[in-house]
Amino acid sequence: MKKYDSLTDIQYGLLMKEGIIDLVGQIDEATSVYVREALIRAQAAEKIDGQLPPLKVLISSSGGLAVPGFEIVDAISNYPGQVTGVIQSYCRSMATIILQACDWRQATENSKILIHNPLATNVSWDILTNKKKLAASIARLRVTRKKAIDYLSRGTGRSFKEVAAQCAKNKDFTPKEAKAYGLIDEIIPAIYPR
Repeated sequence: MKKYDSLTDIQYGLLMKEGIIDLVGQIDEATSVYVREALIRAQAAEKIDGQLPPLKVLISSSGGLAVPGFEIVDAISNYPGQVTGVIQSYCRSMATIILQACDWRQATENSKILIHNPLATNVSWDILTNKKKLAASIARLRVTRKKAIDYLSRGTGRSFKEVAAQCAKNKDFTPKEAKAYGLIDEIIPAIYPR
């Protein structure tokens, strides 16, 4: 897993110069901070250059934590410029929800895309053996599930019930299937030979 604080200032500057946000690995607090900082820098660049740069979010992620993921959704959704999301190998779980916040969604020809019901993480023995704590944990998970399905419904144009049924299958989409379902807008073909 790549840590965003491992990017040197030069690497970060080169990515930002090209309008690239590299969303790779686990979606967590560090990912949220990285995306937020990149979006702030992009908006600051507008004031310097007089233009709002279009951004490209490159995604290779199996997903991750809901709270930082929804923070990224909000940040991308509120960026006033054009944002293109590009799946470069796999886009699963929360990463797929983040993709829905982009204005244009692309996937490389050999990518995999997954939507599913959220998972409960950090469920301790104390929670499992205490009815009140277990009920509270289930209630939080229910809220997260509803929010995730709402975003996917908006992104795909499909009903809540239809998306919920698909999430229950926990099955990868090919790019062709994802496009037909409404998760992406375009497939980027592999170029043979180079």
